[in-house]
Amino acid sequence: MSVSIPFVDRFLNLEARLSQRVKASDVIDRLHCVFTPFLLSLSVVLIGTKMHMGDPINCMFHTDIDGYGSWKEYFQQYCFVTNTYKYNSIAYYGGDYYIDHQYDTRVNYYQWIPFFLAAQMVAFCLPAVFSNCCFKKTTLKFEDVIKAAKCYGGAIGNSKKESKLLKSIAAYMINIQTYERSRTDDVFQAWCGSFLIRRKATIGYLLHKVLCLINVVFQMWVVAFFLGITSWKMGFIQATAIFNPALRNNTGFGVFPRTVMCHTEKSTSVGQEFGAKPIGYDFECLLPVNYINEKVFLFLWFWFLMLFILTACNVFCWFFVFLFPEFGIKGLFDRSNKKFEEADKQSYREFFSGLGVDGRLLFAFISIHAGDQVAVNIVEEILKQMAAKRLEKKEKDDKDDPEAGNIPDKISLHDDTTEDTPLFFKKSLA
Repeated sequence: MSVSIPFVDRFLNLEARLSQRVKASDVIDRLHCVFTPFLLSLSVVLIGTKMHMGDPINCMFHTDIDGYGSWKEYFQQYCFVTNTYKYNSIAYYGGDYYIDHQYDTRVNYYQWIPFFLAAQMVAFCLPAVFSNCCFKKTTLKFEDVIKAAKCYGGAIGNSKKESKLLKSIAAYMINIQTYERSRTDDVFQAWCGSFLIRRKATIGYLLHKVLCLINVVFQMWVVAFFLGITSWKMGFIQATAIFNPALRNNTGFGVFPRTVMCHTEKSTSVGQEFGAKPIGYDFECLLPVNYINEKVFLFLWFWFLMLFILTACNVFCWFFVFLFPEFGIKGLFDRSNKKFEEADKQSYREFFSGLGVDGRLLFAFISIHAGDQVAVNIVEEILKQMAAKRLEKKEKDDKDDPEAGNIPDKISLHDDTTEDTPLFFKKSLA
C-alpha cells in the first residue's frame, strides 16, 4: 500500500529540483542539501505512518470503564495528545502510590516529531539557497559552464562535437576574463578595489560552508532541547543506555520510555453524589512509536556529528586550495598524468588574475562534476587560444609599425667604440 503525505511529497519534488539545480557544489554540500533532507523525509514518512495509520499508544484501562467503549477510545486519544508522564514521576506515600503531575516529568515530544523533522528538512536546504544566490550575482555563469563541461565530457570520442564544445567553452572563459580585467578601470574599483569583484562567489561559498557548520551544530542542540536533554553528549548517553542491558530492559525510564503513565478525568452526570467533581483516572500506557523514535533520533544525532566533522575538514581543504593559487591546476595535471609546462605559467597567471579566486573555484567544480581530464583539456585550450591571440596581436603590431621589428630586445646606453661614455651624452656633445 502506498502512503502519500502531501507536504512531504511536495518537499521531495522541490528537493529533487534543488538537487538538479545545485551544480556548483561538492559531495559534502550534497550531503547537506540533498541526502540529509532525504533521510529526514524518510523518517517523517516512517514515524508519521506509524502515528496516523498504526497504534502509536495503547492503554490498559480500569475495570469500571471497560463497558464504556466510547470512553475508552476517548481516553486513548487523550493520552496520546497530552498528560503522559514518565515512570520516575511515580512516588510512594502513605501506603499507596501516586503520580507527581509535574510538567518536567511529562513526555510531550512524540506528538510533534513529524513536524519537527519537517522543519529540519527546510533548515538543511537554506544554505544551498544562499550559495545559489551568490553564484547568480557573479559574471561567471557557474551552472552554465559546469553543464557545458559535462556535455563536453560526454562528447569525448566524437571529434567534431568534442572540438566545437571545447573551443566554445575556452572562448567564453577568455571573454569573461577580458571583461573582468577591464573592470579594474571602473569607478567602483576606485572605491572597493578588486577584492569583491572577483571573489563574490568564493566568499559566498565559504559563508555557505560556515552556515552548514552552524546549522549542524544548531540542529544537534535543537534535537537535545526538543527531547528535554541538557547534555551535549545526548547521542553517546542514549547509545550507552541502548547497549546497557539493565537500562535497555527498563521500559519506563530513559529519554524514549516505551511505558508511561497517563492521567485523565471523566465527568459524571450525578453531580450531587460526587460533588460535581470529575473522576480522575491513572492509566498505564504503552508507546510503541517511541521504539522507532529512539532509533531514528540516535541515528540522526550521529549523522549530524559525522556531517560536522566532514564539513570542518572540507572547509579546511577549500581554504588550502584558495590560499595556494597554482596548487589546484597543478594537482589536476598530476592526476591526469600530464605535465604542466613552465612556459605556460605566464599565460596561466594572466588568465586567472583576470578571473580571480572565482575562476579557481569554477575549475574546481568542473573537476568535481566533469572530471580532472575535462578540466585539464579546457585549461590547455584556453592557454592555446591565448597564445594564438598574443601572436596575432604581435603580428598586427609589426605590420602597422615595420620599424618595430628592428628594435633590439635590449637597449644599450653605451657606444660600441667607447664603453665608458654613454651614447646619449656623446650625441649631446656632437
